[in-house]
Amino acid sequence: MTELEQHFQRPLGIFNWVLSKDPQECAQRAVELGFSCIQWGLDLESEVPALEQAEAASAAFKEYELKVVALAGYQNLIAHDPAYKAKALSILEHYIAISALFPDSQGIATETGTKNRLSQWEGHPENLLPESWAELIQELKPIGEKAKAAGTRILIEGYVENVVRTAADLDRLKAELDMEAFGFVMDPFNLILEEKLPELEQECRQIFAVMQGHVGIAHAKDLLYTDGVVSTPRSGTGMFDMPMYFQLLDEQLPAVPLILEHLGLDEVEDTLNFLKRSYSAEVAS
Repeated sequence: MTELEQHFQRPLGIFNWVLSKDPQECAQRAVELGFSCIQWGLDLESEVPALEQAEAASAAFKEYELKVVALAGYQNLIAHDPAYKAKALSILEHYIAISALFPDSQGIATETGTKNRLSQWEGHPENLLPESWAELIQELKPIGEKAKAAGTRILIEGYVENVVRTAADLDRLKAELDMEAFGFVMDPFNLILEEKLPELEQECRQIFAVMQGHVGIAHAKDLLYTDGVVSTPRSGTGMFDMPMYFQLLDEQLPAVPLILEHLGLDEVEDTLNFLKRSYSAEVAS
């Protein structure tokens, strides 16, 4: 158990591409920084993960005793362009095909998507239409069956600019999908609408309640609204109550791996220091 794992009472990790695209260099840097796990994937959402890339990553992380706790297969599952959507689903299937190389993985994470023509990270009015929800379910069901057959699952990560944007949406997914084939990424930073900021703790408790029993991994970042526009920067640069988040993690999701997100290599040390202070504040309260 690393010093960080002891401090936070859970595996602490990072996305591989933050450290290096080269798996050996990534693994070495992860160990030097004290991380014990990785969420692995390719940082370009349109890039297919080749078998050789996955094998090299698996071998490097095994050599350095780093667990790959989830894969990063983030795709726009309801893209407006049919060709784009077909490619997105194909990429997700490639992640399923290589998942056996990562036996510690809790699943393959993906967002649910948006009808925005320019960006899979920006919202669109059509996201709220019943037709978009029906399309999402139609695409998720077969990909879930393929994941289940391969011995893995799809981890849904909601986002306020996507189709699945609130705790209520996650609850609806549970009712409509085979949850043996699916799970969730605990990422409340993504699921707080601006008008719900005054009720942040209540909203977070609802998110935890809905996800209970289905969480594969958790993320650590932050939340910021600027002139009505949402962003989720690195931890310590927004308005989220991190001691409260750590309290909920300890109470309800003990030992679930926590993955740092949305930071650069030169920001890792500052971010870790902020998280240590936040966790110490939670423990002391």
